[in-house]
Amino acid sequence: VDPRAMFDDELPHDLAQWFREKLRLIPGYVDTMWSDNDHLDIFTDFCMSYDSKKVHCFLVKQKDEVTLKATFSPREQICYDMKIPMFLKPTMDKEYVTLELTGKGMFPRMTFDAREVVMPVVPLGVVSYCTVHIINHGYDNLELQYKLPADEDRVPLKVSFPEGKMIGIAKQKLPVVFSFHSAKPMSFTGSADFIDEDGNRFSIPVTGNTDSCTFAIAPFLAANERSVRRDASDEKLPPMAVIPPVDEQTIESYILPSGAWDHETPVANLLRWINTMRPNPMTELPQAMVASRGQRMIDLIEFVSGKAVPGKAMKLSANKKEQADQMVKLYDGMLTHLKTFGALLNDVKPEMLLDIEDFRRILYTMEQKQQMSDNPTPEGDMLPHWAAMEANWAQVSAGAWFKVVFEVLKVFVLSRVTPKQLKTLPGVDPNECSGDPSLVGSNIFSVSETLLLKWMTMHFKRALPQLAKRVTNFEEDLSNGLVLYSLLVSHWPALDVYFKRLNKTPKHQRHIDENLKLFLEMFDSLALNYDTPELHELQKPVAREMLVFVLYLYQTLPQLIPKTTIEFTGILGEKMAKVIELNNPSAKEITYTVRMEGAKVFSIESLVVRLPPKSSAEFEVKCCPNTSKPTAACVIFSSRKDDGASAATLVFGLVCKTDSRKPISTQTTDAKLYDMQTFPIDITNPFPSDCEFSIVLIQDMVKEEPKPPPEQKRGSGADKKKEKKPKA
Repeated sequence: VDPRAMFDDELPHDLAQWFREKLRLIPGYVDTMWSDNDHLDIFTDFCMSYDSKKVHCFLVKQKDEVTLKATFSPREQICYDMKIPMFLKPTMDKEYVTLELTGKGMFPRMTFDAREVVMPVVPLGVVSYCTVHIINHGYDNLELQYKLPADEDRVPLKVSFPEGKMIGIAKQKLPVVFSFHSAKPMSFTGSADFIDEDGNRFSIPVTGNTDSCTFAIAPFLAANERSVRRDASDEKLPPMAVIPPVDEQTIESYILPSGAWDHETPVANLLRWINTMRPNPMTELPQAMVASRGQRMIDLIEFVSGKAVPGKAMKLSANKKEQADQMVKLYDGMLTHLKTFGALLNDVKPEMLLDIEDFRRILYTMEQKQQMSDNPTPEGDMLPHWAAMEANWAQVSAGAWFKVVFEVLKVFVLSRVTPKQLKTLPGVDPNECSGDPSLVGSNIFSVSETLLLKWMTMHFKRALPQLAKRVTNFEEDLSNGLVLYSLLVSHWPALDVYFKRLNKTPKHQRHIDENLKLFLEMFDSLALNYDTPELHELQKPVAREMLVFVLYLYQTLPQLIPKTTIEFTGILGEKMAKVIELNNPSAKEITYTVRMEGAKVFSIESLVVRLPPKSSAEFEVKCCPNTSKPTAACVIFSSRKDDGASAATLVFGLVCKTDSRKPISTQTTDAKLYDMQTFPIDITNPFPSDCEFSIVLIQDMVKEEPKPPPEQKRGSGADKKKEKKPKA
């Protein structure tokens, strides 16, 4: 059955009206169509009552329509509701239909099309830009005012309006450009306030980062590989990126990276470096960190810094929602802890480090709070941006975790490369490190990185003086294998046997590949606590990855220089033994694997040494010389990746020298004076291969020796000569 009368199907359910105090309102309105659907050709009489004392009637002819206009002029920022009964004559005692009107009074406001402004990380002296849009909600015609943080030294932020400052009915969306630059590394988060005519403030957080470390600016350098030129022509100056002056820079001068994490970015060396310190290796960095609920990251921070991370011992609640809140608090404390040591992590939020389920719980809590509020809130305005982050969660989470790991590596490991430390390393001339102007002032390398470049240059000149040149980067200069070869040979001279296979002037890719394969073979022979890199990683080196690898070599190769040399001096064929004393001052057990390299006259009985906490142990090395020429070897103690402490590699040099010869056998014969006597001598070859012996006759008068005293009781080690114990 068709209704006798009806409303338009497109009737809006509610009406929002913007108003401003002390100003005359222009009422908002909404129209709806009321139509007669009666089949009789007569006028239908409708009545409408919204006040018990007032009844408004109107007639609608058959199949005709009438427009009802409802106006709304709120006086407060609250919700309004009104029900209007509609009657159909002559039945006035019962309403035919009820018209319900709802409205909400709201103050004019501004919102932004971004949750926050995060400007891309750039090298020192480069202007970083980011554009956001201000969206109008209720202003007729407003000229924007703004206020930036007062401390321009710590927050050097600037704002420009490419399309003017007016926003209103004719301009509902206004672009705003934020920019900054700095000559020193910094990371800041400041609030930019936009103010209307009534003094109401609408704020958006703005984050900027600038640095001279490869770990931070690698995305910028990769994006501008062809457009940004590097200059290292003057050996008295550090390597620099040639960039236009600040007043001439525009967005077209270079490409600003998006900030999103690229899953194809190589991180193999970063994983290898982390795995050298922990017993349980990781295969996928972000997933392992998230799965452990940040415990692996906390362990890493404490291991490299020696400082406890606050809040790590909290007991997680069984309630999933409370657990998510606890994880946000834990990560927030971890990030704050890192920032106190100089980590530039203002663009990483604790929510980004959560797993996806915990993030959804946090997002749901935000949505619930917004639904309970009648008025818009800044948190509510941010919900769409958090939701967009959820849709791209894999990249967001990976980017945040890698950013944290690289900052940990920069702050606690790379920063320990100092001029004072470099002077103490073997093969380094201290005079070359004093007052060197090429170590400071670079806009793409920190001082620690220029020191690593200096360290590689020194060993390049030491191992291959005819081919050596200044090393100015971590990619191109290492790609032919010559510098990498020099580092190994300079610290482990026994590897110079590979020199004949080295292509000294590689001009073709085949020669370069042969050098790189040679380096990998040499590296593998050292049996270091680091998985051997793949060939393709060296063929196409990535700056950030190669920096991690060079940093590992800088920490490890000097350990291969013997701490001391132990000399064995005795009679040819005599068995000797000396003891090395090992100490463990740490609170955890240390396990060493032991190996010998060099002459076979030296031997060891144990291949593994375990040192309990706060203890020491003696390790015996035996020597039995089989040649009159001096022989040498090394005994190497490598810390094993167990649950205990990780210690530095210990290397001791071994040298054997013979000062006299012990007879293999003694043969006695009697003869008369001047009477020739002939007798045979049996010669036995004590060596494991065929030998040719030269015969030399040495004559000497034999003196009668006094009879020896009676033999005293001797221990089982009477044939060993024990001397002072070297300590480690």
